[in-house]
Amino acid sequence: MFKISNFYLVGAIIISTLMISGCATTSIKDSSEQVAKLKPPEIKFGAFEKIYLRTTDINSALASHPANQGALLKIDQHLFYRLFRIFPSLTGIEANEQLDGLDKNSLLIEPFVDDITFISRVVRIFQSIGCWDSNVNLRVTFTDLSQDKIIASPSFYQRAAANAAQLSFGYHDSTMLTRIGDLASEYILLHIKSEAEHQTYEPIPKSLASSVVDGFFGFLGIALLVADQVPNGEDSVGHPISVFNTTTPSGTYPGGTYPGESSGHWILENIDAGSMMVLEDNSVWEIDPLDKISESTFLWLLTSEITIVTSNSGSPGYDYLLINADDGGKPHAKFLGWKNELN
Repeated sequence: MFKISNFYLVGAIIISTLMISGCATTSIKDSSEQVAKLKPPEIKFGAFEKIYLRTTDINSALASHPANQGALLKIDQHLFYRLFRIFPSLTGIEANEQLDGLDKNSLLIEPFVDDITFISRVVRIFQSIGCWDSNVNLRVTFTDLSQDKIIASPSFYQRAAANAAQLSFGYHDSTMLTRIGDLASEYILLHIKSEAEHQTYEPIPKSLASSVVDGFFGFLGIALLVADQVPNGEDSVGHPISVFNTTTPSGTYPGGTYPGESSGHWILENIDAGSMMVLEDNSVWEIDPLDKISESTFLWLLTSEITIVTSNSGSPGYDYLLINADDGGKPHAKFLGWKNELN
């Protein structure tokens, strides 16, 4: 009876989410329409042999606000991730780094946040800020370094409507920061080759560009927590698998000791609504159940930067902290081993 009640509770929340999410659809500009209306570059981006991406900068009047600093980091990380998929030889450079003695056929990409209002998840949840929208204006300048000439300088805009952001506990605010990077990436893909040189590129998956999907997954994570994620079986080594989990690695988990504290990691997979994480080095981590809700790991996004440190204050066996640079969350975690070693 308890499981049936949970099932209907989850269903009710999901249905309510789909109804409520309609409020958010007016807050997100259609990406293809926005990109298609922008002035194309004077030179196709595929004509350049070397690509440099400068660290995302921000209007000095907005730079000191802590929420804006976190938002800027998220935009910068996501934009680099997207552009690296387009240009595998992409080179990142710092804001004030000088480019001397470069190859003639080089392109410099410089993202700049002209304006931003970002309501953090903590403020949405604990201060009930439901009347303020989040919004961001990102201008990206493309410079042909051989001529020291700007060939394009498009601006992109995204907004998270206050009501939708409040109802999703800040989830829409967070995905707004990735959607803005998606727009810049789509602009580059649209103008990477001339029609005569056209070739098919793998489309960049959108970061839940539809607000309905955004709301669905945001509330689904909350629904799973409310329903206590009743296990519905086990994998080949006895690890519980939720009825909602479709990606839990199966096989053996060697466990052991992770090779030292380190930073600069990012999330490759968020499994079972924050119960497990796979990082970019294929390390597999189980989140301490006591920390899962308080640290909101079910809302952690792919590509979020993670720092790994040791800790002796967690539950037995959970000897590490995974520190999320985006929202400051730091749940205790257990190192399970390496995904590429699973049978």
